[in-house]
Amino acid sequence: MADEPRRSPRKQKQKSLDSFFKPKAKKPKPAPAKPPADVAEAAKPADGKARAQQNKKAAQQTLARNFLKPLQDQGWRDALDGETSKPYLFQLAQFVAKERKAKTVYPPPEHTFAALDACKLDDVKIVIVGQDPYHGPGQAHGLCFSIADGADCKFPPSLRNIFVELARDLPGTTLPPKGKGDLTKWAQRGVLLLNSSLTVRRGEANSHAKAGWHTFTDAVIRTVNRRQKGAVFILWGKPARDKCSSINRTRHRVIESSHPSPLSNTKTATPFTGSGVFSRANALLGELGWGPVDWNL
Repeated sequence: MADEPRRSPRKQKQKSLDSFFKPKAKKPKPAPAKPPADVAEAAKPADGKARAQQNKKAAQQTLARNFLKPLQDQGWRDALDGETSKPYLFQLAQFVAKERKAKTVYPPPEHTFAALDACKLDDVKIVIVGQDPYHGPGQAHGLCFSIADGADCKFPPSLRNIFVELARDLPGTTLPPKGKGDLTKWAQRGVLLLNSSLTVRRGEANSHAKAGWHTFTDAVIRTVNRRQKGAVFILWGKPARDKCSSINRTRHRVIESSHPSPLSNTKTATPFTGSGVFSRANALLGELGWGPVDWNL
């Protein structure tokens, strides 16, 4: 057998050197295992923008809750707490605070929610809906149509007509002395005297009507409307009728007439004057299982 040709020592040496200096091929690294979707989501860094938005909403809700602090009755506070998470109430709180700093606003802060404090949610028998507080000095104290005793002002003509109709409808009813018109006793006996707006700028009727109060008082009315125990809604004038258009008339009772203002008390097909609203309300309360309201003042 012929001998195989031998490589020269020089070539072998060169091959060894080439092998030594040739870079070694890197082994491919195994792909990292993917974590489960829920773990991956939890591991994501917090979204700073979303967190800032959450903090902003929390701050707004705190301000809205502080705005409702003058409201003392816990039943109403619990029922209306859901409103504090809604942007309109924060905006309303800002608006009223700004107005009180720059203008004279009625009623004073401690009387803003007087209608709710004077008539607890569970005690509401009758709901009377007004428009906005009296805008003259010393008049408004948180109850619709009512004026604070001792108020140095012209006696409201609508309230005068209310007293005239009360005396005609229920002879023998005790009315307050001339010039006094505080209806707090009615509220304490179950009559919710609710204005659609709860504040007003001095001398400017309806100046806070578009600030968000109507949304809040709509929530008050819905709260009564959802309640199982029926109530009698007394609606004087078109604004009150429109505001309470969704009342459940199977569960509740409704009395409608024109407004007691001298401009309308004898007008429309259902005038306020001669309506017998107080005796009718008491009769309807009997249908709902309530006792009558004592209208004496």
